[in-house]
Amino acid sequence: MEAQRLLSAEKKLCPSFNLNITCSEDDARELNTISPKSSVDVVPNGVDIDYFYPRPNDRPTPSYSYLVFAGGLSWYPNLDAMNYFVDEIWPELKSRIPSIRMSLVGRNPPKKFIDLSERDPNFVVHGFVDDVRPYLWDATAYICPIRDGGGTKLKILDALAVGVPLIAQNFSCKGIAVEPNRHVLFASSPKDYVDQVEKILSDSEMCNRLTINGPKFIKDNFSYKNIGRNYSALISGLIKGKSVDKKATVVK
Repeated sequence: MEAQRLLSAEKKLCPSFNLNITCSEDDARELNTISPKSSVDVVPNGVDIDYFYPRPNDRPTPSYSYLVFAGGLSWYPNLDAMNYFVDEIWPELKSRIPSIRMSLVGRNPPKKFIDLSERDPNFVVHGFVDDVRPYLWDATAYICPIRDGGGTKLKILDALAVGVPLIAQNFSCKGIAVEPNRHVLFASSPKDYVDQVEKILSDSEMCNRLTINGPKFIKDNFSYKNIGRNYSALISGLIKGKSVDKKATVVK
């Protein structure tokens, strides 16, 4: 119902604006398909790389391996992802890697996850935290089984920025031009997720590659400084009453 109402609003309203901004090229193409007369350009979601940076060298290494997911659990795509993880991925992980741990970080964890944490000490529910970085820095891998939602996922950008190896559903990286085995390990089934976790645990070369390439990818493509410069150019073009490039046409 919400999707249909939003679609109707986009068709009606977007052509009346001088510029419509999406946060990925994928979204821009979709909006152009929905509303061909609309002026559309991309200002991607970004990362404060002065805050989200790789693990400090003087930080002690945890004595155990753990996975992490961070995100508010009142948002449906996050909740769906964690239900999928708990119901289908976690049992297989525990079967094949009994010592593995999972840290779930995010506000409003439902009773189902809290109850699981009480039964299973390896599944830890932290709820809301003031600073998510320590959980990302210390994790063996960030696991992101998101299968729904729009835009680009800030959690993916943050994980890449700090250099935690990323295992993700292909959909969760939609609109982010990551390359498999260079920036991310993709998984589409519970078995895939377990295989990729085992790869992270056993393949130090692969792990190091992901740890190094993630922060560089973010610095080159998603830092606030670069995004702000491009956004400023778009707004300056609107103020001057002319298009900035072929995609951004002012509607008069």
